Formats: sequence, C-alpha cells, structure tokens
Amino acid sequence: MSKLHKAERDKLPGSKFAGPDRSYPDNDLTHARKAIQMAPHAGAGAAAIRAKVHRDWPSVSIDGKRAAHQNSMKSLAFDGGGAIPEVWSTKTIPRSKRYKKSLNK
Repeated sequence: MSKLHKAERDKLPGSKFAGPDRSYPDNDLTHARKAIQMAPHAGAGAAAIRAKVHRDWPSVSIDGKRAAHQNSMKSLAFDGGGAIPEVWSTKTIPRSKRYKKSLNK
C-alpha cells in the first residue's frame, strides 16, 4: 500500500475522501480497497462510504463479490492499464492432465 503522508493527505481535495471530515481517502485503488475494508467501522456511514468508493472506483468489490466486468482476467489487465499477457489468451492444459501425459510417454 502506498503510504499517504500527512502533507500529501492535506493537499488532497475533499472529493478524494469517502468518509465525513476527510476520512477514508480513496485517491488511488489501494486506498479505495482499504476504505471498503474499513467502512464497517464507520457505523451508520458505512453505506455512504461504500457508495462513494464504488462511484469513483467501479472495479472495486463492495460486498466481497467481484464486479461483473472483473470476472475475466482480460479486464483485470485493463484495470491496471497493462497489456494482456499472451499466456492468458492461449489455452493451457490443466496441471493434472499434463502430469498424466508425462507418465504415458
């Protein structure tokens, strides 16, 4: 997790916080996930924190389930801004079948 120092936190605009009084920063993906994890500690404001994080970061899981577009490995690569590794687009043989094939040789 990227450390958010006090000086950096003070420079963030109020829109980069999910909770009241500049609590629960969601300025990056790591902090957004942490805000979701810590939301139950906010008591009555937990639902508002989850809604704000989901609005800013739709790919972040809110209830422990992945978002619909997050179910494929390809979308995970796009969320991170990276290219799709070629290994993901090729069909691989499961490990157990590879092992059995090596025994039959």
